[in-house]
Amino acid sequence: MRKYFSVSIILLSLFCFTFANDLSLSSPLTKRQKFSAYLQYGNNQQESQDSVSFSFQKSPALAFMMSAVVPGAGQFYAGKKWWSLGFLGVEALGWGLWYDRKTYGEDLEDEYKQFADNNWNFERWIDEWVSNSDLYVASHGIHVVLVDEKDNIIEGSSFEVGEDYYQKKEEMFNQYSQQNPDDILAVKSRDYYENIGKYHQFAAGWEDYNDISQSDTVVVAGMRKDYVHQRDKSNQALKFATKSLTVVMFNHLFSALHAQIAAKHYSDKAEEPKQMSWNLSLTPGRLKGQLISGLNLSLAF
Repeated sequence: MRKYFSVSIILLSLFCFTFANDLSLSSPLTKRQKFSAYLQYGNNQQESQDSVSFSFQKSPALAFMMSAVVPGAGQFYAGKKWWSLGFLGVEALGWGLWYDRKTYGEDLEDEYKQFADNNWNFERWIDEWVSNSDLYVASHGIHVVLVDEKDNIIEGSSFEVGEDYYQKKEEMFNQYSQQNPDDILAVKSRDYYENIGKYHQFAAGWEDYNDISQSDTVVVAGMRKDYVHQRDKSNQALKFATKSLTVVMFNHLFSALHAQIAAKHYSDKAEEPKQMSWNLSLTPGRLKGQLISGLNLSLAF
């Protein structure tokens, strides 16, 4: 049931100077004539009004877009406040875990790279690997570049280390002799840091490695084992951060779909659109014997 509220505002001005002059108390008309004219004026008065309606039904499309941008916003719009808090909580938790695991994983990554730089040596590995090629099977490689005497990289001088390393090195030095190549430098890429710990052929590069050329196996121990453990912890943390972002992505999707359904359900349950309207009309009145015009404002909700 609608509630109505009406306010009348009597304008302190004459509605019409003509009526005012003809119907004033000082005119020769009698009171009865004045009263009859007033009734005639009131009955013939045209009501002038304007109205605006505000619909409170929920738009499924708007709810979907709101929750797609900020999970829970569409639910709040559709009147599902507890669901709104739930989706917003999942969003906050997802971003919090992503930041925490990403920061932790990157810190560990810096640590294991520094550990490798301090304890794995390229030249030591080359000397051992070439002399024991049967033990250190060449299944993977490391890219290197030539550098000059000032350790500046010579452009275009990259090649991959293999069993023919010394021959390739000599060829590259001859090719770039005019640029004065002085040494080689391992390219410390993602594959570099993975290979030196993961594959046996790089084991000899670790500082605490013992020569076990008489054996047909390579044992993961010492610094190499510690390095592999550090790198694994970093990778696990970064993978968890990636999974947290996946949760955030699906939270946006599920929240948007749920908000769309909630808004549609909200509108379907309403017996009629919830509206508020206002009407403004002119009404006649009298003030000190004069005919005047008034404003009548009505609200319905």
